[in-house]
Amino acid sequence: MIQKILQTVSLQRRLLLGLIVPLLLIMPAIAMIQYWLIVTPAKLEIDRQLGDDAIAVSGFIHVKGNHVEFSINPQAKSLLLTDQSDREFFLVTDPEGRLLGGDPSLLDPRVQLAAGDWKYVDHQVNGHWLRMLIYGVTCGPGVCQVRIGETWVKRHRIKDEALFATVAFSLFFGVMTMVVMILAVQSGLRKISELSEDMARQSPEHLSALDDKKVPSELLPMIHSWNLLLERLQVAHQTQKNFIADVAHQIRTPLTSLQMEVELLLLEPSPPALRGKFENLNRSAHRITHLAAQLLSLARVESNMNSAMRCMPVDLKDVAIRALEEWSPRALSVGVDLGFDLQSAPISGQQFLLIEALANVIHNAFLYAGTGCVVTVRSQHSGSECVLSVEDNGPGIPFEERARVCQRFYRGETVSSEGSGLGLAIVSDIVRLHQGVLRIEDAPSGRGVVFILSFPCAGQEGH
Repeated sequence: MIQKILQTVSLQRRLLLGLIVPLLLIMPAIAMIQYWLIVTPAKLEIDRQLGDDAIAVSGFIHVKGNHVEFSINPQAKSLLLTDQSDREFFLVTDPEGRLLGGDPSLLDPRVQLAAGDWKYVDHQVNGHWLRMLIYGVTCGPGVCQVRIGETWVKRHRIKDEALFATVAFSLFFGVMTMVVMILAVQSGLRKISELSEDMARQSPEHLSALDDKKVPSELLPMIHSWNLLLERLQVAHQTQKNFIADVAHQIRTPLTSLQMEVELLLLEPSPPALRGKFENLNRSAHRITHLAAQLLSLARVESNMNSAMRCMPVDLKDVAIRALEEWSPRALSVGVDLGFDLQSAPISGQQFLLIEALANVIHNAFLYAGTGCVVTVRSQHSGSECVLSVEDNGPGIPFEERARVCQRFYRGETVSSEGSGLGLAIVSDIVRLHQGVLRIEDAPSGRGVVFILSFPCAGQEGH
């Protein structure tokens, strides 16, 4: 059962359970030993005091020939029987067992000891338990018996005080030990928590080796293994990026040539059967050229993510104007009503990346809203936010798909137009690089969708 519990709890709880549970089992044994170590010497000391009193009483025994006498003056008797807590009793008998002095109630039990012998007994007299010492004393040729008894008040008080002291000390020691254990475990695991946070901050764009300084030696193998893994991931990620960038760059020239050749073929007279194939070939050439351009843009964005981006003052109004200059002629050619409503919105960033992001959103609207749609580009300054938005009156995007459309190579389930599935992923990366937020909402008119690119205004950003 304990093993099953340990398998489901955190390392901190496992360590604390492994320390505190044995402590709780050991503490009662420690308390019993401590109680015994307090009470036993105290009881022995009280018994030794009885022995001292017995020796003192034996000094008042006198032997005259064959006659034994016991005489004690009142002052000595008073001193002998005086005690702050207990009642004291004594008894002296001659070798024949006759009473020489003291309290007759101490005659029982009738025990005869040899000279110099000691014996402690617990005996009840007149309803009171007494601790009694029987001591054999040489009386001429015989042996007299001296008995000293006292009640148990001191002994009970010693037990009570010892019990209280033991419980108080055990509780104090146990609580303080638990506190120290908890603090020690938390302190020992704090570095693990810091390492966990460092690991959680790792991403494909930001891979950095973990610091192995001031780390417990038990964790060093794990950290070294993790850092080796990060190195391999960095190499693999960089290789992938370089491959995408190189491929996208290298194929742009032959693709552009291919596209020009196909367009020239379309200008030449050709049989209807071949013309249809030339048109399909032209569309495919356009699509793969666009894909290569987007891959190159993606590689460029990731390159900025892996290094500190140099930010410059940028006005989103200028970004929109630059994008509209490029897309207005295309809008006329595909039958899209492209409008704008622009206000100054200053931020810090890279203008060419922001133009790329806006161009991809506009292109997305052209592809999926369809011929004859209305697309409106806006820039505005609202409080601490500067916003670029692209609104269309197309079929919109189902709410359940909006969280996925920015994933790479994802295309909506109901989309029939051609597209690479990279445009909105590039937009999302660029917006995140500028510490902004990309939101997809229903158009205010109730038909279509609006893409909102929100950035911190100049002076509000955390670059």
